[in-house]
Amino acid sequence: MPTINDIIHDNTLYSQVNDLVVMLYQTCESPMVIPLSNAHLMTFIQTFDDISRCQNHIIKNDQKAFTLFSYSGDIQTWFWNNNIIPNNLIDIFLFCAHHEDQKFFEAWARRYKQNIRDVITCDQLERELLIFGMKYIEKMRSKFQHNQGILNLLNEDYKKICLALMDCLAQAANQQDNNISMGVEAT
Repeated sequence: MPTINDIIHDNTLYSQVNDLVVMLYQTCESPMVIPLSNAHLMTFIQTFDDISRCQNHIIKNDQKAFTLFSYSGDIQTWFWNNNIIPNNLIDIFLFCAHHEDQKFFEAWARRYKQNIRDVITCDQLERELLIFGMKYIEKMRSKFQHNQGILNLLNEDYKKICLALMDCLAQAANQQDNNISMGVEAT
């Protein structure tokens, strides 16, 4: 099963823009394996498994705007060690292991509400990355209207992500069949 570690950033295509997407997940701190069956499609994301390397990358590229997807414990460590959010780190999305963690981190994130956009669980991560990827590539396509070569590559990525999202949503809908009790009426 593919995981976060199987995301391979397309440096040629997605480094040409001013809006970059990074993911922070320190597997040594968080030994949980997070399956992402569509990791091969998430080439718009550059992954980091070390807080310092991720921070340095964002700070070093201060002319770029960043969106960060981070495991909740990693961003918490980042803020405890260095309570500074770089000016070019525009949006932060947290993912955590369980719904109980989600409630805790939603409350914790209120103090960083100008940057932290959402807190999701790991089982929602793939769907949210695919949705984000669609929106991100739509934005990138508008910037490359006059470069047909790059536009073709973006269109291919967009189509693949749309198809993967359709499959992801179909699986979620089918999974609900297990949650519906037959013959039980709402009260």
